[in-house]
Amino acid sequence: MKTTNNLKVSALLITLLLSIVAPTILSVQTANASSTPPNNIVDHFSTGSSGLEADPLPYLLSLGYSEEEVREMSSKDRVKIFLSDGGKKDLDVSMEQICLNLFGNNTGFVPDESMTSLSTNGLTLLTGKACFVASVWDYLYPVDNQTVFHDAYTGIMYDVNLGGYNYVKSLTNESVTQQNVYQWITWLCASYANVDIYLIGEGVHFLSGEYAYCCYDCRDEYGCWNTGNVFYAYELESYGAHNYDYSTLRLGVGGFCYGGTFDDYFLDEGTVWIGSDNTIDKTYVTCFLCLWGYYWYPQNQRSDTAFNNAHGEAQPYVYGLDDFDYHYSGTGIYH
Repeated sequence: MKTTNNLKVSALLITLLLSIVAPTILSVQTANASSTPPNNIVDHFSTGSSGLEADPLPYLLSLGYSEEEVREMSSKDRVKIFLSDGGKKDLDVSMEQICLNLFGNNTGFVPDESMTSLSTNGLTLLTGKACFVASVWDYLYPVDNQTVFHDAYTGIMYDVNLGGYNYVKSLTNESVTQQNVYQWITWLCASYANVDIYLIGEGVHFLSGEYAYCCYDCRDEYGCWNTGNVFYAYELESYGAHNYDYSTLRLGVGGFCYGGTFDDYFLDEGTVWIGSDNTIDKTYVTCFLCLWGYYWYPQNQRSDTAFNNAHGEAQPYVYGLDDFDYHYSGTGIYH
Protein backbone atom coordinates (compact mmCIF):
# COMPACT_ATOMS: atom_id res chain seq x y z
CA MET A 1 0.00 0.00 0.00
CA LYS A 2 1.25 3.46 -0.82
CA THR A 3 1.00 5.98 2.02
CA THR A 4 1.26 9.74 2.18
CA ASN A 5 3.84 11.19 4.51
CA ASN A 6 2.53 14.59 5.46
CA LEU A 7 4.42 15.43 8.62
CA LYS A 8 4.09 18.85 10.15
CA VAL A 9 1.61 20.03 7.52
CA SER A 10 -0.03 23.42 7.73
CA ALA A 11 -3.43 23.95 9.32
CA LEU A 12 -4.96 24.73 5.92
CA LEU A 13 -3.78 21.49 4.32
CA ILE A 14 -4.89 19.37 7.27
CA THR A 15 -8.32 21.00 7.14
CA LEU A 16 -8.61 20.31 3.40
CA LEU A 17 -7.52 16.68 3.53
CA LEU A 18 -9.53 15.66 6.54
CA SER A 19 -12.73 17.24 5.29
CA ILE A 20 -12.67 14.93 2.27
CA VAL A 21 -10.70 11.81 3.18
CA ALA A 22 -13.20 10.75 5.83
CA PRO A 23 -16.68 11.71 6.97
CA THR A 24 -15.41 14.55 9.06
CA ILE A 25 -14.83 18.23 8.68
CA LEU A 26 -11.74 18.79 10.75
CA SER A 27 -10.62 22.18 11.92
CA VAL A 28 -7.17 21.93 13.43
CA GLN A 29 -6.03 24.92 15.46
CA THR A 30 -2.28 25.25 15.11
CA ALA A 31 0.13 27.95 16.00
CA ASN A 32 1.03 30.83 13.79
CA ALA A 33 4.47 32.40 13.81
CA SER A 34 3.71 34.47 16.89
CA SER A 35 1.79 32.03 19.09
CA THR A 36 2.29 28.74 20.87
CA PRO A 37 0.45 25.48 19.96
CA PRO A 38 -2.94 25.10 21.63
CA ASN A 39 -3.63 22.32 24.09
CA ASN A 40 -6.46 20.75 22.14
CA ILE A 41 -7.64 19.92 18.63
CA VAL A 42 -11.31 20.44 17.85
CA ASP A 43 -12.94 18.08 15.34
CA HIS A 44 -16.33 18.90 13.88
CA PHE A 45 -18.17 15.72 12.90
CA SER A 46 -20.95 16.56 10.51
CA THR A 47 -23.85 14.10 10.60
CA GLY A 48 -26.06 15.69 8.00
CA SER A 49 -28.91 17.27 9.96
CA SER A 50 -26.82 17.86 13.09
CA GLY A 51 -23.22 17.96 14.20
CA LEU A 52 -20.95 16.91 17.01
CA GLU A 53 -17.75 18.40 18.33
CA ALA A 54 -15.01 16.33 19.90
CA ASP A 55 -11.38 16.65 20.86
CA PRO A 56 -9.59 13.57 19.42
CA LEU A 57 -6.46 14.13 21.47
CA PRO A 58 -7.61 12.25 24.64
CA TYR A 59 -8.84 9.35 22.52
CA LEU A 60 -5.56 9.08 20.62
CA LEU A 61 -3.53 9.48 23.81
CA SER A 62 -5.50 6.59 25.32
CA LEU A 63 -4.29 4.42 22.44
CA GLY A 64 -0.68 5.04 23.44
CA TYR A 65 0.24 7.91 21.16
CA SER A 66 2.09 10.91 22.49
CA GLU A 67 0.76 14.39 21.88
CA GLU A 68 3.69 15.10 19.59
CA GLU A 69 2.92 11.98 17.55
CA VAL A 70 -0.71 13.01 17.20
CA ARG A 71 0.18 16.50 16.00
CA GLU A 72 2.82 15.23 13.55
CA MET A 73 0.69 12.37 12.26
CA SER A 74 -0.39 12.47 8.62
CA SER A 75 -3.93 13.72 8.27
CA LYS A 76 -5.14 10.56 6.56
CA ASP A 77 -3.78 8.30 9.31
CA ARG A 78 -5.33 10.44 12.03
CA VAL A 79 -8.73 10.20 10.38
CA LYS A 80 -8.41 6.44 10.04
CA ILE A 81 -7.50 6.12 13.70
CA PHE A 82 -10.32 8.30 14.92
CA LEU A 83 -12.82 6.44 12.74
CA SER A 84 -11.71 3.05 13.98
CA ASP A 85 -14.35 0.92 15.66
CA GLY A 86 -13.93 2.74 18.95
CA GLY A 87 -14.14 6.17 17.40
CA LYS A 88 -17.24 5.35 15.37
CA LYS A 89 -18.90 3.78 18.40
CA ASP A 90 -18.21 6.86 20.52
CA LEU A 91 -19.66 9.13 17.85
CA ASP A 92 -22.55 6.83 16.93
CA VAL A 93 -22.19 7.69 13.24
CA SER A 94 -24.24 5.56 10.84
CA MET A 95 -23.09 4.24 7.46
CA GLU A 96 -25.55 6.60 5.76
CA GLN A 97 -24.04 9.55 7.62
CA ILE A 98 -20.51 8.47 6.68
CA CYS A 99 -21.48 8.33 3.00
CA LEU A 100 -23.27 11.66 3.27
CA ASN A 101 -20.18 13.33 4.66
CA LEU A 102 -17.74 11.53 2.36
CA PHE A 103 -19.43 12.84 -0.77
CA GLY A 104 -20.73 16.12 0.56
CA ASN A 105 -24.35 15.73 -0.50
CA ASN A 106 -27.25 13.40 0.15
CA THR A 107 -27.12 11.22 -2.98
CA GLY A 108 -28.51 8.12 -1.36
CA PHE A 109 -25.27 6.24 -2.00
CA VAL A 110 -24.69 3.47 0.55
CA PRO A 111 -22.18 0.71 -0.30
CA ASP A 112 -23.26 -2.85 0.28
CA GLU A 113 -20.18 -3.66 2.32
CA SER A 114 -18.61 -1.81 5.23
CA MET A 115 -15.04 -0.60 5.31
CA THR A 116 -12.43 -3.35 5.64
CA SER A 117 -9.81 -1.39 7.55
CA LEU A 118 -8.13 -3.17 10.45
CA SER A 119 -7.06 -1.68 13.76
CA THR A 120 -3.52 -2.49 14.92
CA ASN A 121 -2.38 -0.82 18.13
CA GLY A 122 -5.11 1.71 17.53
CA LEU A 123 -3.81 2.63 14.06
CA THR A 124 -6.41 1.80 11.46
CA LEU A 125 -4.73 0.51 8.32
CA LEU A 126 -6.36 -0.24 4.98
CA THR A 127 -6.08 -3.86 3.91
CA GLY A 128 -7.19 -6.14 1.09
CA LYS A 129 -7.81 -5.46 -2.58
CA ALA A 130 -10.90 -4.56 -4.55
CA CYS A 131 -11.90 -4.30 -8.20
CA PHE A 132 -14.36 -1.96 -9.90
CA VAL A 133 -15.73 -2.71 -13.39
CA ALA A 134 -18.01 -0.39 -15.37
CA SER A 135 -19.26 -1.27 -18.85
CA VAL A 136 -21.88 0.27 -21.13
CA TRP A 137 -23.10 -1.57 -24.23
CA ASP A 138 -26.60 -0.11 -24.39
CA TYR A 139 -26.28 3.69 -24.31
CA LEU A 140 -29.29 5.96 -23.96
CA TYR A 141 -28.32 7.27 -27.42
CA PRO A 142 -27.60 4.18 -29.57
CA VAL A 143 -24.06 3.70 -30.87
CA ASP A 144 -23.03 1.27 -33.61
CA ASN A 145 -21.71 -2.15 -32.61
CA GLN A 146 -22.33 -1.57 -28.92
CA THR A 147 -22.95 -5.23 -28.08
CA VAL A 148 -19.24 -5.92 -28.43
CA PHE A 149 -18.77 -4.21 -25.06
CA HIS A 150 -21.11 -6.79 -23.52
CA ASP A 151 -18.65 -9.47 -24.64
CA ALA A 152 -15.79 -7.43 -23.18
CA TYR A 153 -17.61 -7.14 -19.86
CA THR A 154 -18.44 -10.86 -19.74
CA GLY A 155 -14.85 -11.81 -20.54
CA ILE A 156 -13.13 -9.59 -18.01
CA MET A 157 -15.62 -10.38 -15.24
CA TYR A 158 -14.93 -14.09 -15.62
CA ASP A 159 -11.23 -13.49 -14.96
CA VAL A 160 -11.74 -10.79 -12.31
CA ASN A 161 -13.70 -13.32 -10.28
CA LEU A 162 -10.59 -15.52 -10.34
CA GLY A 163 -8.41 -12.66 -9.12
CA GLY A 164 -8.65 -13.25 -5.38
CA TYR A 165 -10.22 -9.86 -4.68
CA ASN A 166 -11.75 -9.19 -1.29
CA TYR A 167 -14.48 -7.23 -3.01
CA VAL A 168 -15.70 -6.80 -6.60
CA LYS A 169 -18.20 -4.15 -7.69
CA SER A 170 -19.56 -3.99 -11.23
CA LEU A 171 -21.90 -1.52 -12.91
CA THR A 172 -23.52 -1.93 -16.32
CA ASN A 173 -25.54 0.24 -18.70
CA GLU A 174 -27.97 2.63 -16.95
CA SER A 175 -26.22 2.18 -13.60
CA VAL A 176 -23.01 3.60 -15.11
CA THR A 177 -23.65 7.24 -14.29
CA GLN A 178 -20.96 9.82 -13.56
CA GLN A 179 -22.08 9.97 -9.95
CA ASN A 180 -22.00 6.21 -9.47
CA VAL A 181 -18.58 5.80 -11.07
CA TYR A 182 -17.09 8.60 -8.98
CA GLN A 183 -18.68 7.48 -5.72
CA TRP A 184 -17.77 3.81 -6.05
CA ILE A 185 -14.14 4.51 -6.94
CA THR A 186 -13.92 7.01 -4.09
CA TRP A 187 -15.46 4.63 -1.57
CA LEU A 188 -13.26 1.70 -2.59
CA CYS A 189 -10.12 3.85 -2.34
CA ALA A 190 -11.17 4.79 1.20
CA SER A 191 -11.74 1.15 2.09
CA TYR A 192 -9.05 -1.02 0.48
CA ALA A 193 -5.27 -0.98 0.25
CA ASN A 194 -5.25 -1.75 -3.50
CA VAL A 195 -7.96 -0.90 -6.00
CA ASP A 196 -8.08 -1.95 -9.68
CA ILE A 197 -10.56 -0.40 -12.12
CA TYR A 198 -11.85 -1.26 -15.60
CA LEU A 199 -13.86 1.29 -17.60
CA ILE A 200 -15.40 -0.13 -20.80
CA GLY A 201 -17.45 1.72 -23.39
CA GLU A 202 -17.19 4.88 -25.46
CA GLY A 203 -14.74 7.73 -24.96
CA VAL A 204 -14.75 11.35 -26.02
CA HIS A 205 -12.27 14.16 -26.70
CA PHE A 206 -13.97 17.52 -26.33
CA LEU A 207 -12.95 20.57 -28.31
CA SER A 208 -12.00 22.16 -24.99
CA GLY A 209 -9.18 19.60 -24.84
CA GLU A 210 -10.63 17.44 -22.07
CA TYR A 211 -10.92 13.67 -22.30
CA ALA A 212 -13.67 11.61 -20.70
CA TYR A 213 -15.27 8.19 -20.34
CA CYS A 214 -18.83 8.22 -21.66
CA CYS A 215 -21.36 7.20 -19.04
CA TYR A 216 -24.76 5.80 -19.97
CA ASP A 217 -26.62 9.12 -20.16
CA CYS A 218 -23.87 11.38 -21.50
CA ARG A 219 -26.11 11.99 -24.54
CA ASP A 220 -29.88 12.08 -24.54
CA GLU A 221 -32.06 10.03 -26.91
CA TYR A 222 -31.63 12.74 -29.56
CA GLY A 223 -27.84 12.69 -29.38
CA CYS A 224 -27.40 15.98 -27.52
CA TRP A 225 -24.44 15.98 -25.14
CA ASN A 226 -24.70 16.47 -21.40
CA THR A 227 -21.08 17.10 -20.43
CA GLY A 228 -21.94 16.74 -16.76
CA ASN A 229 -22.70 13.05 -17.35
CA VAL A 230 -19.20 11.98 -18.38
CA PHE A 231 -16.33 10.84 -16.18
CA TYR A 232 -13.37 13.12 -16.87
CA ALA A 233 -9.76 11.97 -16.72
CA TYR A 234 -8.90 14.58 -14.08
CA GLU A 235 -11.44 13.06 -11.69
CA LEU A 236 -8.84 10.37 -10.85
CA GLU A 237 -6.28 12.92 -9.68
CA SER A 238 -5.53 12.75 -5.96
CA TYR A 239 -6.58 16.02 -4.35
CA GLY A 240 -7.74 17.16 -7.79
CA ALA A 241 -11.33 17.49 -8.99
CA HIS A 242 -12.83 16.31 -5.71
CA ASN A 243 -9.85 16.93 -3.39
CA TYR A 244 -9.79 13.25 -2.50
CA ASP A 245 -6.93 10.77 -2.02
CA TYR A 246 -6.86 8.11 -4.75
CA SER A 247 -3.40 6.83 -3.85
CA THR A 248 -4.65 3.27 -3.35
CA LEU A 249 -5.45 2.92 -7.06
CA ARG A 250 -3.12 0.26 -8.46
CA LEU A 251 -4.24 -0.87 -11.93
CA GLY A 252 -6.50 0.85 -14.43
CA VAL A 253 -7.67 -0.19 -17.89
CA GLY A 254 -9.38 2.38 -20.08
CA GLY A 255 -11.30 0.22 -22.52
CA PHE A 256 -12.55 3.14 -24.59
CA CYS A 257 -11.27 5.64 -27.16
CA TYR A 258 -8.78 8.11 -25.64
CA GLY A 259 -8.63 5.99 -22.48
CA GLY A 260 -4.84 6.22 -22.42
CA THR A 261 -5.06 9.92 -21.58
CA PHE A 262 -6.16 9.03 -18.05
CA ASP A 263 -2.61 7.97 -17.17
CA ASP A 264 -1.57 11.55 -16.39
CA TYR A 265 -3.91 11.55 -13.38
CA PHE A 266 -3.72 7.87 -12.45
CA LEU A 267 -0.06 6.95 -12.35
CA ASP A 268 1.89 6.87 -9.13
CA GLU A 269 4.77 4.70 -7.94
CA GLY A 270 3.96 1.04 -8.55
CA THR A 271 0.85 1.63 -10.67
CA VAL A 272 -0.16 0.61 -14.19
CA TRP A 273 -2.58 2.23 -16.64
CA ILE A 274 -3.54 0.60 -19.95
CA GLY A 275 -5.31 2.47 -22.73
CA SER A 276 -5.03 4.30 -26.05
CA ASP A 277 -4.51 8.00 -26.63
CA ASN A 278 -6.56 7.81 -29.82
CA THR A 279 -9.49 5.92 -31.34
CA ILE A 280 -9.59 2.13 -31.16
CA ASP A 281 -11.68 -0.68 -32.60
CA LYS A 282 -14.24 -2.18 -30.23
CA THR A 283 -13.43 -5.72 -31.32
CA TYR A 284 -9.79 -5.09 -30.42
CA VAL A 285 -10.82 -3.85 -26.96
CA THR A 286 -12.85 -7.00 -26.34
CA CYS A 287 -10.13 -9.32 -27.60
CA PHE A 288 -7.44 -7.56 -25.56
CA LEU A 289 -9.43 -7.57 -22.34
CA CYS A 290 -10.21 -11.28 -22.57
CA LEU A 291 -6.55 -12.10 -23.25
CA TRP A 292 -5.27 -9.70 -20.60
CA GLY A 293 -7.58 -11.17 -18.01
CA TYR A 294 -6.40 -14.68 -18.83
CA TYR A 295 -2.70 -13.86 -18.63
CA TRP A 296 -2.82 -11.57 -15.59
CA TYR A 297 -5.21 -13.55 -13.41
CA PRO A 298 -5.17 -17.37 -13.86
CA GLN A 299 -1.74 -17.37 -15.52
CA ASN A 300 -0.42 -14.97 -12.84
CA GLN A 301 1.94 -13.18 -15.21
CA ARG A 302 3.49 -9.85 -14.28
CA SER A 303 1.55 -6.92 -15.72
CA ASP A 304 4.10 -5.99 -18.39
CA THR A 305 4.39 -9.60 -19.58
CA ALA A 306 0.62 -10.07 -19.58
CA PHE A 307 0.22 -6.85 -21.55
CA ASN A 308 2.76 -7.84 -24.19
CA ASN A 309 1.11 -11.23 -24.69
CA ALA A 310 -2.41 -9.82 -24.92
CA HIS A 311 -1.24 -6.91 -27.06
CA GLY A 312 0.47 -9.20 -29.56
CA GLU A 313 -2.42 -11.63 -29.93
CA ALA A 314 -5.03 -8.86 -30.29
CA GLN A 315 -3.14 -7.05 -33.07
CA PRO A 316 -5.16 -8.61 -35.95
CA TYR A 317 -8.23 -6.74 -34.64
CA VAL A 318 -6.75 -3.24 -34.68
CA TYR A 319 -8.12 -2.63 -38.22
CA GLY A 320 -6.00 0.42 -38.95
CA LEU A 321 -6.85 2.26 -35.74
CA ASP A 322 -4.77 2.67 -32.59
CA ASP A 323 -4.02 -0.02 -30.03
CA PHE A 324 -3.42 0.00 -26.29
CA ASP A 325 -0.29 1.41 -24.67
CA TYR A 326 1.20 0.27 -21.39
CA HIS A 327 1.79 3.14 -18.97
CA TYR A 328 3.55 2.34 -15.73
CA SER A 329 5.51 3.82 -12.88
CA GLY A 330 8.13 1.54 -11.36
CA THR A 331 8.15 -2.16 -12.18
CA GLY A 332 5.36 -4.41 -13.30
CA ILE A 333 2.85 -5.70 -10.77
CA TYR A 334 1.09 -9.01 -10.09
CA HIS A 335 -2.61 -9.35 -9.45
